Amino acid sequence: MPDDRFGSTNTEHLIAAGNFVDQFEQVCQMLTLHPEMGPPRQELQDGIRSLLFQRYVIYYRTRGNCVEIMRIIRAAREVDAVV
Repeated sequence: MPDDRFGSTNTEHLIAAGNFVDQFEQVCQMLTLHPEMGPPRQELQDGIRSLLFQRYVIYYRTRGNCVEIMRIIRAAREVDAVV
């Protein structure tokens, strides 16, 4: 029997959340190997890059050999309003 009004079960939500986390971790791992894969976003700030992940945009910069994620914002939002 469904657990919510949309017909989903809690198990389905947990599986979807786990898949999201797994995919996000893969993208972050890829960023550590290829930090210049996202386009530069000089209009926001020097050194900032962005990468689309599903319905989100990851804003990040590199510091030495580290990748620092600055923000993760839904792609539909106006970036100027939140950055």
